[in-house]
Amino acid sequence: MQVGSNKVTKLDKKHVKLGEFTLSTTVSVHLEGDIIFIPIDFFQLLGFSTSYDNGKIVKIDFTRKSSSGSGSSLDEAASLFPVKIGRKYGFMDKSGYLKIQPNFDGASPFSEGLAAVKVDDKWGYADTTGKIVITPQYHTASAFSESKAIVSLEDQNGVKFGYINNKGNKVGNIMYEFALPYKENFAPVVTGKYFAFLNRDGYIQIYKSFEDASSFSEGLARVAVANKYGFIDKSGSPAIPYQYDKASDFSEGLAAVSLDAKWGYINIENTTIIPLQFEDASPFSEGLAAVKKGGKYGFVDPTGKIIISPQFEKAGSFESGFAPVQQSGKWGFINKQGNVVVQPQYDFAYIERGGMFHVQNNGNNLYIDHQGRFIQPLNEKGEEINLVNVQGKVIEVNGNLLNLEVPPALVDGSTLVPLRPILESLNLKLDWNAAKQTITASKDGLTILLQINQSTATVNGQQVALPVPPQIINGSTMVPVRFISQSVGAQVDYTPYSPVEFDVDLFTSLNITNNKEIQAFFLAKENYEEAQLHGAAATAAAEETLYSTGEALLDVQDNLLKEVDYKFGKLIDAAPQNAGVYIQYAILLNELGHLFEDNSIYGAANMIATEAGKIDLKAFHFYQLYEADLYGDDAEIDKKYQVAAAADPYIVLNHVLKSDHYYEAGLAFSKMDSTKDYAIYCLKKAAMLEEATIANKAKQLLASKYKIQQ
Repeated sequence: MQVGSNKVTKLDKKHVKLGEFTLSTTVSVHLEGDIIFIPIDFFQLLGFSTSYDNGKIVKIDFTRKSSSGSGSSLDEAASLFPVKIGRKYGFMDKSGYLKIQPNFDGASPFSEGLAAVKVDDKWGYADTTGKIVITPQYHTASAFSESKAIVSLEDQNGVKFGYINNKGNKVGNIMYEFALPYKENFAPVVTGKYFAFLNRDGYIQIYKSFEDASSFSEGLARVAVANKYGFIDKSGSPAIPYQYDKASDFSEGLAAVSLDAKWGYINIENTTIIPLQFEDASPFSEGLAAVKKGGKYGFVDPTGKIIISPQFEKAGSFESGFAPVQQSGKWGFINKQGNVVVQPQYDFAYIERGGMFHVQNNGNNLYIDHQGRFIQPLNEKGEEINLVNVQGKVIEVNGNLLNLEVPPALVDGSTLVPLRPILESLNLKLDWNAAKQTITASKDGLTILLQINQSTATVNGQQVALPVPPQIINGSTMVPVRFISQSVGAQVDYTPYSPVEFDVDLFTSLNITNNKEIQAFFLAKENYEEAQLHGAAATAAAEETLYSTGEALLDVQDNLLKEVDYKFGKLIDAAPQNAGVYIQYAILLNELGHLFEDNSIYGAANMIATEAGKIDLKAFHFYQLYEADLYGDDAEIDKKYQVAAAADPYIVLNHVLKSDHYYEAGLAFSKMDSTKDYAIYCLKKAAMLEEATIANKAKQLLASKYKIQQ
């Protein structure tokens, strides 16, 4: 820094210039007597939290830079990472140890000592102990920046955005169409059609009909006027004219700008430092910037010298010495020498604050270290946390749905589950000896040996008794679900589900298809519809026949209903708490109601299904899905699948295993944030199994919403 200047030059250890920053457009570094005065922006630039209360008290929080052995809450927060354990989220440290139990429906990384967490479909904030400190009440919630976070509320008029401070108090009003983070005491928001800038108190201070805008960076903010980009200072005055087709924020003293589809870099005086020559360019970070040349991305230094040759399909910014890059459609990581440290093999890749690599594969979020090794959540004993969730015919391992060729089965009172997909998802290697009919499963510190039709297994040399011996069902080795916890120490949760299946024998036992009166009525109905095309005389004759067959049909209908009521009355008396009996009764009446086109029968069916729901709500939702599949239009199907998915996603998952209506299920799941994994699973199934029109819809939704190509 130099007295009289508002510029700060960043140097490396060898005093080589890395970049230049602007502290403030109105106040510079200056002397008053022998005392040096430095703008408060300087401390923000170093990463410290600052505030200026009522024009009287200046507060600078140096905790984050503290060298104290105990560490600060910000230090601790920076080393905690959100992790999904089963269907819930908690936080683990860099080594994988679980520090905050999985009590949340969603979670975001910590910032400034707080993390956005989701509870019952609303977002709030928790501290580093996992305690909720800002009540979940928001539609969305962002990371904190300069002690303020963007939150939104949804009502009948849509979603509106605004800000709260780290005490949970509103900063201004939650009333904007869009909002960006506070930086350098200003925040861009959209009000009406245009961007404006709020001051630190939440009031509009700069408003000049900007078509686009970004947060302040190094004293300037990128804005667009009349489809041209320039930069304004904190008074709202143009500092760099609106002359560029596109532009990025200033970072390390330079900003990427574009004219006529060519990108280069300017400094804060609007002097071109790196000529406009690239097909794309991103902000500088850690002395390097990703640029596109010849259709590929590489990296340049602040002089424009190519440091890492263009060779990647896409590239992110460097952080902690690493950058994500894409090759052959997959993402990995490189170091600053351009060497690949993690091979590109993931759908997406990020670098978390704190140095961990965060990757996505098939919709699953994972953490890996700098050598590409997965970081598995650990309990306080250092043991891997593994959750196996068996919900009827559905199995999840650590929150990931398994694609099963053979579903769980009930044998001699024990639930058997397929061994191979579960153990392989827990990273065990399996070997099958066909001659001896034995399976050996192993990984570090664990060896399991089972034999088909033998009631004991061996785990690390110790005998383990099985309630039912392993057996082969439809080509898959099945073992009692309890053995999974006995062998690998996984926590197993099991809940039975019984999807509604229409009993065809019940329907045919009523002799409906062979009933002469029914056949005569439907034949007369067809003839009547045909006769209407051939004049009044033919219509009158056909109508008389239809009327007479309809009269006969009423007697048949009455007798059928009496037979059904009598049969199910006895079944219900014998098992009054069996929801399945009620549902079969309701389904049979539903079929008769549609057969006879009689709304009263149809209404009776729904009333009986409602009674079943009082015994077991799952049964009622299964009935609703069955009815939607057979008779619903698109709107009704969509509504009933959404209701069932919101009530219990496993109802829908178990239903579609029987019905194959995967697209309808995937569409319903895609409309809820908490069921993203289920949506991807069902849509992928639909893309493979459904007919071409539905399969294409599933592929389009996967691509548009989840960026997954099938």
